[in-house]
Amino acid sequence: MDAFSRLSDFLKSPRQTHSSRGSSVPFHSVRDDALSEITDGYASDPDTTPSSQLERTTRRMRRMEETMIAMSNELDEARMLNEKQSKAIRTLRAASTRNSTEVDALKEVIVNERARFKASQNELVDRLRKVQGQLDSATLDLRKAQISTFKQAQTEWLPEDDSKIRDDLSQIYKDIRSWAKTYGDSGTSCASKFRRLDEKTQREFGAKVGRVSSLSNIDEIEMMKHPFIVLAALLSEFLRHLVFRNPFFWLNDGSQKSLHGKFYDIFLKMCTAFGFAVLTRNRIDRVTEAHAWRTQLSRFVFKNGGHRNMDQPISGSLRSEKEAEEFHSTMANIFLRSSAAFMMKDLYENEQDNRKQDLCMLVTRAANVYGRLQTQRVYYSWMEPADLIGVDFFIASPYLRADRLHKIDEDEGETTMDGARVKIVLSPVVLAHGNSHGEDYERHRVIAKAVVYLEDSQL
Repeated sequence: MDAFSRLSDFLKSPRQTHSSRGSSVPFHSVRDDALSEITDGYASDPDTTPSSQLERTTRRMRRMEETMIAMSNELDEARMLNEKQSKAIRTLRAASTRNSTEVDALKEVIVNERARFKASQNELVDRLRKVQGQLDSATLDLRKAQISTFKQAQTEWLPEDDSKIRDDLSQIYKDIRSWAKTYGDSGTSCASKFRRLDEKTQREFGAKVGRVSSLSNIDEIEMMKHPFIVLAALLSEFLRHLVFRNPFFWLNDGSQKSLHGKFYDIFLKMCTAFGFAVLTRNRIDRVTEAHAWRTQLSRFVFKNGGHRNMDQPISGSLRSEKEAEEFHSTMANIFLRSSAAFMMKDLYENEQDNRKQDLCMLVTRAANVYGRLQTQRVYYSWMEPADLIGVDFFIASPYLRADRLHKIDEDEGETTMDGARVKIVLSPVVLAHGNSHGEDYERHRVIAKAVVYLEDSQL
């Protein structure tokens, strides 16, 4: 190995020591030996002069020194880097120790939280089981109540069908018309008897006629071919006023202190507690409550209100069948002794009994139908006949139907009487408000049209 190779190997391994005989040799000794060999080599070169050899050697030495300085700097940097790495390792070890402590603490917290969560979960499960048991019990009670209510509805309080109510009311007004035709007197006789009445009774009769017709004097009745129409209209208005107008008619005993008016005032106040102008949520709720009160009270009174025997007085918790018959008889007597009595035929005593009995039956049927309707959540109202007087008639009207004396074919849409004015209202318009659920009382539908007698020169 020549001197340059040995120097190069040494430089590549700066931390190694040169040993030729097992002992350490200082770095400068190795350098001097290498330089000596290089100098000797140049000296033995016959083609190189001493001065040029020295110059080249000097340059090489300078480069070697520069290389050694660079290597020394790199060594210093390596030492500094080593120190930094050692410091970083110590820092990491310290952090690792701290993290390990924190991890142990977190593990302990997690274990405690898991135990607490498990306890809470068990507690919630127990509470849930108790609540579920209560819910099951309440559901069972509700189901029993629903079944009980359904059975009760099936036996007593099924919602009334509109068509059935319409048929019942139509039959009542047909019976009223038939009663008036049977017991009504002729126009001439009526006029003669009217003129013998005292002035107070005449005024009273005129006021009653004015509520159902446009007739202004007795002469018009005297000229009518069918004056019983007026008597039928007066009886219809009598039943509307004493029965169909007040849901609590059954409390009317004919006295000034009768409770039916007071109960009706309470009912109206409940319905109008928040005024008519605005249908607020509170007012709608109050109207619903008012009708619920009306319905429950009527169901208490008419325990067997679901029966369909029109001729049998409805008895209940507050009155017996006999008391109901007496009440209906009292109302019949009120009409028979009213200012309209002069329009009835003069009869023998036994015929008078038949007339009263037939009228009592009419009152009974009317009371039965209306009492039965008051057990329904739907509310039925009878419009004022006076509102229809003088109104133009049209066959397509949803509120008017011409009396059969006019012989109008409604099915064919006959328009021969269109435009004729209403002269007499034999029966009023009947409206249904709300539904069987006790809702939507602000809406209505027509159950029965008003039956009217028109201005017709041929009748």
